[in-house]
Amino acid sequence: MLSLARDLLILGKAQEALELSERALRLQPRESAAWINRGAAREMLGDLPGAIRDFTRAIELDPDQATAYRNRSRLWLKLGEFEEARLDLEVLDKLQPPDKSLQLGLKDKANDSYSLGMALFYKGNYQASFSALTEVVLPLLVFHS
Repeated sequence: MLSLARDLLILGKAQEALELSERALRLQPRESAAWINRGAAREMLGDLPGAIRDFTRAIELDPDQATAYRNRSRLWLKLGEFEEARLDLEVLDKLQPPDKSLQLGLKDKANDSYSLGMALFYKGNYQASFSALTEVVLPLLVFHS
């Protein structure tokens, strides 16, 4: 059921994914992936506060759930909640240290570093912002050299 909900999200069928995720949550309310799927469906449907609540619940159930932190930080940025985004991105960075960036995919690591850099920039912490934004480029240089 969870993989079908994910597939529906990929196909852009958010309402169907939402309904399937809600059924999954009735059966397995402690399954963090079901909360993430429902959060992603809510985000696609424009319910950002509901999506944040779902990603938060996924984190409560599984504090090492990197996807929930990544999704929630993106929503905090959309809502202009830069400090909240920064906190999530710092946890995410600890969950996915740089030495694992090739395993996790350079794109995800670059997106995370970029998001953290922008959150720090908007908070006025320009030096830390520069450091985080530099991490967007360095893995690509190492990978291509």
